This record gives sequence, C-alpha cells and structure tokens, in this order.
Amino acid sequence: MERFREEKGDLFRGINTRDLLDSLKLKVSKEIQNLEDDILNISESQYINNLIEEYKIECPTMQFDQPKVKPRRVLVSSDILPNNFKYADPEEVERNAFRLFIPFVGDKEVLRYWPASIIFTGGGSSRFIIGNNEVYVDILDYSGNGENVKNDYNRYIDDLKKMMGYLKNEIESINHTMPQYIRQSFNARKERIKKEYDDVAKLGLPIITGDDTPKTYSVQTVEKRHFESPLVNSNQQKAEPLSPTMEDVVYQDILITIYTTGKNIERYPQTIENQDEETIRAHFLTQLSSSFKSFSSTGESFNHKGKTDIMIKHGDDVLFVAECKIWKGAKMLNEAINQLLGYLTWRDSKTALLIFNKDTAIQTVIQSIQESIPNHSNFVKQIGQRDKGWFDYSFHLTDSSDEIKMAVMVFDFKK
Repeated sequence: MERFREEKGDLFRGINTRDLLDSLKLKVSKEIQNLEDDILNISESQYINNLIEEYKIECPTMQFDQPKVKPRRVLVSSDILPNNFKYADPEEVERNAFRLFIPFVGDKEVLRYWPASIIFTGGGSSRFIIGNNEVYVDILDYSGNGENVKNDYNRYIDDLKKMMGYLKNEIESINHTMPQYIRQSFNARKERIKKEYDDVAKLGLPIITGDDTPKTYSVQTVEKRHFESPLVNSNQQKAEPLSPTMEDVVYQDILITIYTTGKNIERYPQTIENQDEETIRAHFLTQLSSSFKSFSSTGESFNHKGKTDIMIKHGDDVLFVAECKIWKGAKMLNEAINQLLGYLTWRDSKTALLIFNKDTAIQTVIQSIQESIPNHSNFVKQIGQRDKGWFDYSFHLTDSSDEIKMAVMVFDFKK
C-alpha cells in the first residue's frame, strides 16, 4: 500500500509580478540597445508590434467547472496527523486520501509567479502542485469524516480562485505597461542613433564603414505559444486521440512571417545572388524555426507522396507545407501546384507556394499567376489578395472533395 507523503506545492512560489515586470523591462531594453544604424531602416510599427506581442503574457485560465478527484487508500505516519488523532501504536494507520485536480489552459510557467500586491503567507492554494494541464493537491481524510474533506476542498478552491484573480489583474497591468515602455525605449534609441548620424554629418567628411557589406535586418522573431485544452467527454471517460489541426490564426502568423522574411530579402537581393531554391529556402526555415518554437520546421521532409520544401509538424502530424520555386513561367506554376497538392492528405489543409523571381519583370509574373491559377483543374476560388505579391486561394485535392487553403507569394529577387 502506498505511503502518504505531503508534497510541497509550487503554485505561486516563484518571483513576484513586480520583479517579473522589472525583468521584462531589462530584457527588452537590452534587445533594443543592440539595434545599431539598422534601426533607421526597419519598419518601426512592425518591429514594435512584434516586441509587444513577444512580451505579452497570457494568464492561464483555471477550469473550475471541470474538477476531478482520485481517491486512494494510503498508509499514514502518525507523525503527520493532528495531535488529537495521533496513536502511540501503531506508528502507521490506514486512511483515505483524495487527489483533487483542477484543469487549466495556458502557460504553466506563469502560475509560478505570485501577485506582488498581496502579502502571500500561504494558504490552501500554496499546497497545489503544477502539472502539465492541471494543478492538483492531496487532501487526507485523517479523521474518517467526509465533512472535513469537503471543508478542506472548499477552502482550497476559494483560496485558489482568489489568488488567480490577483494574478490575472497583475498580469493585465504588466501587459498594459509594457507597450508604452517598448515604444519609449525604441524611440529613445532611434533618436540617439539619429543624433550620432547628425553629429558625424556635420563634420562633412567621407565615412569609412570598414566593409561594403549591406546592412540587413531580420524581422524580430516572436515565439508564438499555442495551448491545447484538455479533452473531456460527457461520460468522463478517456477521450479518443484527435489529429491536431493548425488554427487559422496560427496559419496567418506563419504566412506573415514568411512574407515579411521574403520582403526583407527583396531589399538586399545581392545577398542571395546565385543561390538555388534550397539555399534560399534556408532563410525562411531559419525564421520559422525561431518564431514558432512550439513546432518543428524541417526542410525536405517526407510527407505522403514526396518531399516538400518546408514542413511544420506537431509530433508526427503535419500541420503546414510549403513549396519554393524559382519562376520559370506558367508551366512551372502549374507543375508546382500539382506537386504541392500531391504531398497532401486530407489532414493537411494549410499550404503556401513561394515564387522567387530573378530575371522577369515582376508585373509579368504577377499577371501570369492571376491568369493561370483559375484555369487549374483543382482550383475552387480566390479568397483574397493581401498585397501586390500575396494571393490566397482555395483548391480541392485530386482524390477528395476536401478543400485546402493555399497562399501564393511572389518575391522579386532581381538585382
């Protein structure tokens, strides 16, 4: 029989939210201070918005309406029993223990912070232990009286609700403070760099840069966090495993990351001169890997009928696939779409086709894409156009009526 041991809780046991805010400010200050003269060339609004998104904290949500309990019989040392329940003999007694589970949705690491606005001296919530998707606490029925267990349960839950309320308010306060701090820090750094340039310009002398390497800027990477809610069915039985799918908001984030990366390369096409599809693809893979750390980004991964240039997976499940092609005319475009559709199964509903133009007038490429795609046998409809080089389409698979989304992006890499 299991021996009962009191585990030390780790809920609200980390640094307080005031120290957390100071830590975030210090981190973002260092990041902005590392920007040199490229701060004058980057997209200010995009950079600031990406930083705000990166440093935004989502407070987890406790699902108090879905509690669970696991009863078990345990051996309890009389040393941990209240004085009026201690026994001289035997040293251990049998008792019932109940493990109370409260599911939550969100980043479990945030649950370690404690609200700085209150003096936290402990309570029912301090005994909870943080699991992957739930917090739990053991309640010992030391008296054999179910009423005592119920009282402990209500006390723990009430204290947990109160503490989560404090935590939520202070996380919201941090999220309200950081955007203004980020903007002020960015503007202060930018003004300082501008002043340095103005001071040098007043000398009226040629500037030696040390090399002819073009200044480049990689768009600020943002680690997107995506959380899964526990699966619960009406009978409280173990749910059947589901195949994960990529939420549309995640798909849009990925597309924006790809498009921004391509637009930044467009500014300095000489950096990819003479590079083939595989080498250019590496630029996009690097950015995706940095921005979406909860997924894995791989190149030339096997999927269904062939290899694909970019694939994002969650475990063994494919969530997103993309194909990279150097523009060689409308025939190449049709073959690329067929190749991309050939990789897909019915679970793969999010795709992208990246076209790299190196030697053709960009308007000719765009016009050819707009005229050719509607004639493809699997074409369903055009969903929209985000920019002059970004089109969203819907296609159906060859052996299925399932529709898939395909973003077609054109990047002009001519020198």
